[in-house]
Order: sequence, then structure tokens, then C-alpha cells
Amino acid sequence: MSKHKKKDVPKSKSILGMFAAQRQRHINDGYIEPPEEKIKWEKLSKCTTNNDIEKACIDDDTDRENKSLTPGNKKRKSSETAESKNEKPQKKIKETEPLKNNDNSHVEKEEASDNVETSKPQVTFYNEVTSNDEPSEKEFEAETVNENINESNEDPRVKYKNPYYWENFKTIINTVLENEEDSNLFNADEKETVADFYRLSDGAQKLYIRLFQRKYKWITVDKINYDEIGDCRGYLNELVQSGFLIGNDKLDDVESVLKLLSSPDLKSLAKSLHITTTNKQKHQLLNAILSHCKKPSISAMFGASKSGTSGMVFKRAKSYIEDCYKLVSNTREVFTCFLMLFNLSDTAFDDDDPNGGQQQLFQMLMSQMGKIVYPKYKIQRDAIIFKYREQFLKFTIALTQHYEMLQAMGNNDFDTAKEIYEDTRVVYQAYSNDQALLDSDKALPIYLRCFTATSIYTRLMTQGVELLQKLRQYEMAVQQLEVLLSQEVYCLRYRGRWYDRLALNLEQHLKQPQKSLDVIKSGLDDVYVRTGRRLALFQRAERICNSPSHKKLKCHLLEIHHDDVIDAPKETISGRLLPHSAPGSKTVFIRPNTGADSNCDEVTLCSVEDLSIEHYKDQGYDQGLHGEGSTFCTLFGLLNWDIIFKDDLPDVFRNPYQTSPLDFHSDCFYAQRKSEFDTQIKTIKEASIEQLQEMITKCWEAHQGELCAGVNWELFNDLPHILGLVKCIGGPKLAGICERLARDYRNSCSGVPDLVVWSTTDDIFKVVEVKGPGDRLSTKQILWLDYLLKLKVDACVCHVSAVAAKKLTR
Repeated sequence: MSKHKKKDVPKSKSILGMFAAQRQRHINDGYIEPPEEKIKWEKLSKCTTNNDIEKACIDDDTDRENKSLTPGNKKRKSSETAESKNEKPQKKIKETEPLKNNDNSHVEKEEASDNVETSKPQVTFYNEVTSNDEPSEKEFEAETVNENINESNEDPRVKYKNPYYWENFKTIINTVLENEEDSNLFNADEKETVADFYRLSDGAQKLYIRLFQRKYKWITVDKINYDEIGDCRGYLNELVQSGFLIGNDKLDDVESVLKLLSSPDLKSLAKSLHITTTNKQKHQLLNAILSHCKKPSISAMFGASKSGTSGMVFKRAKSYIEDCYKLVSNTREVFTCFLMLFNLSDTAFDDDDPNGGQQQLFQMLMSQMGKIVYPKYKIQRDAIIFKYREQFLKFTIALTQHYEMLQAMGNNDFDTAKEIYEDTRVVYQAYSNDQALLDSDKALPIYLRCFTATSIYTRLMTQGVELLQKLRQYEMAVQQLEVLLSQEVYCLRYRGRWYDRLALNLEQHLKQPQKSLDVIKSGLDDVYVRTGRRLALFQRAERICNSPSHKKLKCHLLEIHHDDVIDAPKETISGRLLPHSAPGSKTVFIRPNTGADSNCDEVTLCSVEDLSIEHYKDQGYDQGLHGEGSTFCTLFGLLNWDIIFKDDLPDVFRNPYQTSPLDFHSDCFYAQRKSEFDTQIKTIKEASIEQLQEMITKCWEAHQGELCAGVNWELFNDLPHILGLVKCIGGPKLAGICERLARDYRNSCSGVPDLVVWSTTDDIFKVVEVKGPGDRLSTKQILWLDYLLKLKVDACVCHVSAVAAKKLTR
């Protein structure tokens, strides 16, 4: 099966935003930033990946502390370091049956509690994300980080006694095992696997974790090199003998061997097989050699050889490589499950991703270093998601199959995708008819059902519908959609999408407009079909009934209802279009510089939104943001922070690294906090401008920089910037915006108009949806504009018409 090509993960704007917000807060408190701190921010601004950010942070801490040491202190520190290296830390045995008599655990048993304050556990496990499989040349020797990393004056080589990945990998294992609910999901053999891991030498444990973090494939010995571990060959042999690795004696796949070869070796092999190598890249050579393997050999034709050409190529290719190793799959799956349970996710497993899809582990490292901050709340785990082992195994299998389906669809490998769909459709039908399983899942809150196997298979069936439509098998797609809509337990947020696709397939592809109208009526009566999907269904009904070919159906339009929608006012401006734009890229405009010091011949390239902001500046709106949904969501978060993180509700906070409650995107979010939201919305509505600004200021000063879903600390320049916008909006309109988001955050956080422009001098503000050439409003955007207009907000649609560069003079 073909695999995705993974690229280096881009730097997280939210993470850098946290740095910037914390920095600004310190400066506002009177902190005088030294020159070396400014240099640090210059380094961070140049980071392009999460690895670069992490490296810059560690290097900065190391440089700062080294500079603070006098020559005498440096000598003293180096001697202390040497002594510390010769001292063996006292071993602490984990108090779990499979791990007793373990001399290498170094783990203290923590007190477990179902309702504990989230003083974040000392977990700084970070899975490396690299564009290829090899260790980076700049890979730093990061070690255990304590909470006072920025306050300590110790030499970092003394402070970080053990590699961070080693300490935190063990912390994750023990945290899961100490929770009885999670521990019961592993059988005796799997717990013995953990015990075997702890029986390994320290170096072998570190090496296994390093390899576990890398892409799951065969790795040659020359690419296994870690300075903090030393000579790895002995540890590799130990891991093979202990059953954690397999060696090249188990390598019997010609394609796997070929993938291990370097480009020069692959070219040499191809030449020995008389394959043309001119102007061929590595992947082309590999495919050519694999095609050659399928040819019959003369010896095979006469029965002298059973392996044929493939066997001959395999022997030649293997002669090019040294020893190679690969993780034992069963053992690797055990530890993957530990990571998944530590921070439960419904994200599919990805073996091609070097960090196994566990991106949150990077943020855990940054949190431990104090570079990012999570909100404070109490964990309260009442519901048991996996009541027995089989449920958990079904869930992990479903995740794996869902990933394989997504991968096949992403690669346009529709044959493989169809096989996966057919196999899993049988499983989905069996699970859907299992009443005991259905009752068990129904007992869970709606927002926890996404962690069930049947929920994952429901999403997979939705992917199957997309596949069937691509294959033009519309009748099968209709049948699958009808099956999905027949249940109201799993993926309820998808129901509007299912109705919309079913109505479209019936009308356009199967030419059954009457049935399409019946589906639309059912969809509009469904309480789970919201906002944009409802409007889309109504618009489809209008098109069907008003079509000249369906005159007999026009009377049915009287049976279909939707609230009246106000058409937003329209404005039109012109922009000078950049010629020769790349096909499929965003439209780019040319704007002349208008500053006093600017050259009359200088121009600026800008987006359609930036062009519109400049237009409204000329109209008297001296402030403007292109924030789309983040503008209103940030205001909502700051005004309702304590309600969002209300932690006396069961199962909304189940791990210490959440940026929102688990029910944030469900109906339960408002229903479980109705009295608090109603009171707060009333308070906002009746508050004076000074009171509103005080509410924003209080939250800003208390929580600035903390990670919260929807809140973008980078959006506003500073506190006075956001206070100016609040002054212009006023209480009644702010209350209306907050109420819409509180009642249905999932469906309302998107479709918000692009721009908010305002003037603190005139106390006016305007909301603008910008549309470039050829763009049109989505249903969600239409409904947001309608809602704002009904709130008496000045809102409009700004159409930007493109004028060719030759037709516009400066």
C-alpha cells in the first residue's frame, strides 16, 4: 500500500503566539528586556518548524546560563558535573506487579485520584518530527526539564541529568498503569512486555525510545547514532535478544531492501541489471528494479531456481547494506496504546509519521519548560469509556483502518480504498446490530462517543460515500447514506452533511427529484441539522421546485420552511490585479504606497482583504483586523473564560493538556452551563463600556498567553487595542455575538465575516465579508451576516473587482 509523504511540521503560530504574549505581559509589568533576550526573539522569528523552536529554546537556556558562570564557577560546575556522572541515582521500584525486582525503573509511584488539581505532571516527552528518517545533525541532547528551568542558575548539563524522552516515556507508562481503568485494558503478556522493557539496561531503553519515535521501517546501523547513548551496537544486540528488535536475518522483502539503498547504490544495482539509469530519480530507479523483478528468469523457467529474478535481485541488493533493524510490531503496538491512553485521541494511527500522530507531546515538552501554559482546571473522570479490553482493541483496530482509508483516498488509490470500505462495511453492520454494544455506547455522553469503535467506523463509512461518488456508484452511495441516517447515536454532527449529499445524489445523479424533496423535508425537521446545512437544503428545494423541468413539484415549496434571511448590503471597490498569477493561487493585488516617505513608484503586493482594509481606512475606520472567526471567538473566550473552564462537570476535562472542555463542540457545552451563560450574557448586555473593558482587562491580565481554543493572543497588538474594539461594539451587540457562539460553538465559529474595522474616535465599527473576483457567499457566511444585521450591526459584503494592471494608472 502506498504511503503519504510527510513533510516537516510547520511551526505552530499558536506556540510562538504564547511566547510573544508572555513577553509582552512581562514588558507591561515593567520588565526591562536585556539585549540577549531580544536576540532570542530574533532567533525564534526565524524558526520554521517545531524542531527549530525547541532547539532555539534549549540553546537559549544553555547560552544564558553558561554566560552567567564565572571562570571559577565554570570549573566548579564542571567538577560537580563529573562527580554527578559517577554517582548512580538511587533506584526506585515501581509498585506494579509486573515491574517488581526492576533495577532500572527510576519511577516513583504517584498518588492516583479521580478528582485532582492539574498541577501538570512532569512530562516532557517529545517525539521528533523530521522531514526524513535520519537523526538531525543539530539534534540536541535534551534532558529532563524541571518546572523552574528559567529560574535556576545551574549548569544545564547538571540540571538535565537524564534525557527528557527517557524520563517522560516511563512517566507515560506508569501514569497509565497506575490508573486501574486503563491498566485493566492490558493483558498479562502486554504488562510483561513493559516489565521486559524495564529490565533492559539504561542505554537499551534510551535507544528503543529513540527508534520508537522514528518512522516505522527498517533502519540501517549507520543511521543509528546518538551522542547521549554512545556506541549503539551493543544495545542493538540486547534489544534483538530481548525481542524488541528484529535484525536483517528477518529481512526477506525485496522492496524493503531496495528502499534502504542510497541513490548511488541503487544506480549501481540498476546498471548491473542492465536497467537504464539516465535522468532517473531514486523512486524511478526503485520502480524500474521492482518491475524487473517480475520478469521470469531462465533458471526459473527450467526449474533450477524457485525465487527467479526477484530472488537474484534481493541477494544483490542485500550485499550493498550493512546490518539493519526494525521494531517488533507487536511490542511497538503495546507502547503506542500507552501513548494513546495517556492523552486519549480519536486521531488515526499514522506509521509514516515519525511522531506517531502524537503532536500534543511536543506541547507537553514546551509546557514543562514554561514556554506555553495550559489553563488550570480539575480532572474528573467518571465515565468508563472502555469497559473491557475487547472494546479498546476494537477501537484501536478501527483507528488503524480509518487511517488506511484516508491514506488510500489521499493517494487516489481507489482500488485499495474500495477493498477497505467493503471489509469495514461488514464490521460496521455487525457493530450496529450489536444491541449490547449500542446500549454501552449510548450510556456515554455524546462528546465521549467519538472514542468508540462504532463511531470511528461511522466516519469510515462517510469516507466510503465519498469513494462511491468518485467511482460514480451513486446508487450504492445513496444506500450507504440512508443507513447512516437511520441511526442517531454516532457522529450526529455529520447528519446535515449526509442529508445534503443524499438530496444531491437523488436529484442530480439518480434523477429522482421527488425523493430528494422528501429527504430535504426530513433534514429540515432533524434537530441535529444546523445553520449552513439547513439553508443549503432549503436552497436546493427552491432550485428543484422552481426548475422548469419540475413544474409539478412547485407546490411542494409551500411545505418547506426556513426563516427569512436578510440580504446584506453590497459595496464594490476596484483593485489592480497582479498579472501572471499562478493558477489556483490566491488573487494578489498591487497597491501603491501612500506614506509620506514612500516613493511614488513603489507598490505593495497585498491580499483582497488587505486591499479592503485600506479602503475602509479612507472611509474613517482607522483600525481594522482580518481575523475572520478568531476576532469574535477571542472576545467570546475572554468574556466567558471561567464558564468555559468550569471544572465541576464530569468528564469534560480528562487529561492535563486540554485547551477546551471535551464537550466544547457539542450541544452539551451550552446545556451543561446554561444558567452561567444566561447570567453572563445578561451581564454583558447591561454592562457599561467601562465595565466591559474591566471584564476584558481582568481576564487578559490573569490568563494572557494561556492556550485556549478560539482565543488568539496574537490577533490584537495589545490590551488597549482590544479595549478600543470593545468600546465601539458595546454591550448589547457583544451579548448577541456571545450568545450565538455559546449555544452552538461548533457551527458558529466558522462563516464569520472576514474583517472588523472600527474607529475609537467616532465610536463606530463595521463587519465586512470580502469577496474577490469569482467568489460567492457560503451558507454559513449568509447566516452570520443575517444574524449581525438583525443585531443592528453595520455589516456588508465588499466585492473587489479586478482591473488588469494595464488598465490602471498610478
